[in-house]
Amino acid sequence: MSDTWDLTWLDHLKGRHKQVFAVGVLRDHLPLLVVVNYLDAHREVYGLAYPDINTVVGIARQGFPINMQDALWAKYELGRRWELKDPATGDWARRNIYFDAMPAPPGKVVGVKTLQARGSVFWQCNNALNAIVRE
Repeated sequence: MSDTWDLTWLDHLKGRHKQVFAVGVLRDHLPLLVVVNYLDAHREVYGLAYPDINTVVGIARQGFPINMQDALWAKYELGRRWELKDPATGDWARRNIYFDAMPAPPGKVVGVKTLQARGSVFWQCNNALNAIVRE
């Protein structure tokens, strides 16, 4: 294990505009919409898109499920534990409902995969991750 953190990903943030978004609460089920709105506004108003604009999504404690694979959602019942329903079934989510495009306001596409395609970087808070692992 290294004694230093690998922060080389920061070197790739070369856009004219950079913004970090902290996601900690999932109750509204659209915590990523603010990132989509930010990117859409810069595209519509300034004609900017990646790589001229960079967004980083910092996942804090309560946002933990956003960064987890489907297998962990199923094994640890993250939908039930975080009280998140699958929009497709209405039951407790057993898959990462944030990964692909989620139901969103008309004209908006919200999801980790779509934001990554627009250049967004997803970052997991190490302290939050360690606290959840201890649970």
